[in-house]
Amino acid sequence: MLYPVVKITFVKKDAPLAQKILEVIKGGTIVYPKDSNYLDLLFQDLKSIQNIAVLLIGNLRTPKIEALHRLIDWLNARTTDGFKIYKLGLDNIWFGRT
Repeated sequence: MLYPVVKITFVKKDAPLAQKILEVIKGGTIVYPKDSNYLDLLFQDLKSIQNIAVLLIGNLRTPKIEALHRLIDWLNARTTDGFKIYKLGLDNIWFGRT
């Protein structure tokens, strides 16, 4: 069975931001690849990935929303506590517009 992984890559100087995201999501791990100038923030557990989906839903402005909707379908099919995430469309708010 396949499981989703959310991976965010940072330059090493942004390690405090990666740490803060870990605290907000309440899960995940930071990986420092050998001989590199970056780090990877990985989320593999179901609860962390569910938290990320909830934070992102309704806030995307790109076609990546299709991948988020696939993730939501995957999460909703595996929920055991009755918690469902509802899919929303693209956020079409234009910045700088009054």
